[in-house]
Amino acid sequence: MPRRSARGWDYYLAELRHEGTRWTILRYTNRPYIYVRDTQAPRGVTVRESCKPYEHANEEHIQIVVEAIKNVGDQEWVDVDFDLVSADEGTPLSWQDIRSLCQQDWPTRMKESTTSQYYGMIDCLEEEGVPRRFKSIKSWILEKKLGSSPCRNRLDFVSQVHKTLSLSNKERREPPWLTEKEIKELRVLHNAEKKGNTLIKTTVRRIRGIPTKEEAEEYFDAHYEKYPLDVWCFIMFMLYGLRNHEVWWASEITEEDSEKGILPGWVWVPGNWRTKSIRDHYVWPLHPEWIEKYDLKQIHKKNQALLHEVRKPKIVSEHDPTKPWNPADEHKDRGVCVNNRALGDWIGSRLRHVKELAGWEATVPDARGQYVHGVEKERISCYDLRHAWAISVATLPQFSNVTTEQAAEAMGHDVATHVKHYQHWVSKDAYRKRVMGSIDLKSAEGS
Repeated sequence: MPRRSARGWDYYLAELRHEGTRWTILRYTNRPYIYVRDTQAPRGVTVRESCKPYEHANEEHIQIVVEAIKNVGDQEWVDVDFDLVSADEGTPLSWQDIRSLCQQDWPTRMKESTTSQYYGMIDCLEEEGVPRRFKSIKSWILEKKLGSSPCRNRLDFVSQVHKTLSLSNKERREPPWLTEKEIKELRVLHNAEKKGNTLIKTTVRRIRGIPTKEEAEEYFDAHYEKYPLDVWCFIMFMLYGLRNHEVWWASEITEEDSEKGILPGWVWVPGNWRTKSIRDHYVWPLHPEWIEKYDLKQIHKKNQALLHEVRKPKIVSEHDPTKPWNPADEHKDRGVCVNNRALGDWIGSRLRHVKELAGWEATVPDARGQYVHGVEKERISCYDLRHAWAISVATLPQFSNVTTEQAAEAMGHDVATHVKHYQHWVSKDAYRKRVMGSIDLKSAEGS
């Protein structure tokens, strides 16, 4: 451990008092060794533990005990391992040391969009000077409301830090200041609060502008000549219900082949090895006439190549995410795209910040998917075009035979997700007809 300039006993005592640690240092004039005292002991009761052979006359020994106190955090002083902070191993890990360990570990099991968010949280902890004590980390987590998504994100982040630190030593020893037990206890509180908020969360929704076919065509036609790549992306989002980044990966539009059972106008979207979809899936066009109107078959390959130039996908080996993917190994390693968020953000920012493209407003449909004249329009995002596909399939009569399961499959997510986000758009009458029409009670009675 590098030796600091001599600071003395009182300096370290004040440091621990400032950080609010449970344990503090204690010395006796007639004894050479350092002791620790429990500041949380009942009034009038002194709980102390010897740190023999560490001596209070030796500043380096004081440093070791002080760092051990910080590592122990709010835990009991039981089997404290001073080797964790011995002179041979240097000072305990700083937040940036922890960041370095995470940078070695996380890319092997997480996507870039998640790791970039977590690195930011480590930087935040360092900037705010949050001590490596669970009490302090818990306070940082609870800056976000229990039961909320931001609180869950911080809990998930802390869990990943715990996992990395536990895997970083041969004994798989968890850090005493960040234990799995304490994290789980806090998550239980979070989940309980989340359940209590369920009613509120299901009734409060962002009001979305969902363009009609006519509104969309008016916008596309007005901007297509000057911004062909951007408008092509917007058309594909609404025509096939794609997520922003999926336009980088969607297949060319199918040609009809009756012998192979291929219908015209569909696209194939790869699963979680390229996109955020849970599996590979096919999706049909919302407005098939757009394929010819906007010459989509002919420009697909060219525009997709342009996208790969303006925002290049980062693909790593699915067997070893620390290594880039080699296309020559495609038969045994499909590779995994880890920067889909960055891809999608590019086109999303174009709709927000390019002056002539920004400000697209659209009508807000009612609960039956019907558009009411005179209602104030809302500014839309790229993702609203994906919602337009889902809402149209849920409400338009030409899609009345499409089941919830089929719609969810076409959007690349599970049924629970689809019902959560889109069932409220289906009118009660349509829902009743769909459910009652799918059950043949007479056949059931006769069997």
